Amino acid sequence: MFAIANRIAYGERMIHATRSDDSRLREMLGPTAWIDIDAPSADKWVAEEGRVIDHVLRSLLRNDQDLPDLYIISPFRVPIANLKALLTRRDAALSKLSRRRAEVWLDHHVGTLHTFQGKEAESVILMLGAGRGAKNGSRKWAGRTPNMLNVAATRAKRSLYVVGNRELWKGAGVFATAAEMLPVVPADVWAEARRSIGVKAG
Repeated sequence: MFAIANRIAYGERMIHATRSDDSRLREMLGPTAWIDIDAPSADKWVAEEGRVIDHVLRSLLRNDQDLPDLYIISPFRVPIANLKALLTRRDAALSKLSRRRAEVWLDHHVGTLHTFQGKEAESVILMLGAGRGAKNGSRKWAGRTPNMLNVAATRAKRSLYVVGNRELWKGAGVFATAAEMLPVVPADVWAEARRSIGVKAG
C-alpha cells in the first residue's frame, strides 16, 4: 500500500511506511492483492463483486465474534447502496446481527471515498465496480487523479484488496500503477481460500 501511494501521489518522496506487524485479517484474507473479477455491470454495480465480498465477510464472521476492522470503499454510490442491501439480506453476511448493529457497522465501514477521509482500518477492500459493459468514462473518471486509489491505499494499515476487472481498469489512469504492482488473485481462488479457512476455524 505504501509503495502504491508513494508512487502515484507523493513522487517517491515518502520514506516511512507502517510497520508490517502481525494482522489476523491479513492472515485470513491473504497478502495485499488485486482480486480479478470479469463480470457484467448494471449501472456500475457488478453483482459478482458483491457476492465475493459477502462470501469473504461471512467467513470472517465465522472465525471471530467481533466485526472486522475492515473498510469497503467504492468510487461510485450505486455499488455501495447495492452492497449494503446485499449484506443484510436473508442468509447474507450480516443477516444474523441485529438490524441496528448491522446498520451501524455498514455506516462506518462501507462507503464511498469521502466516508473514510482521515480514518484507518486494519484492511481495506476497494470494490471497483464499472466492469464489463460499463462505460469507459466511469473508470477514467475514477483514475484521473490519484485521490481514489491513494485514499484506499493509505486507509489500510495492514492489507489492501482491489476487487474488480483488472483488464479494464489497468487502462484507467493511476490504476495502471496498482495493476502493475499488485499480485493478481482470481476471485474464485480468493473466495474459496477464505471459505476453507472459515470451515477449519468453525
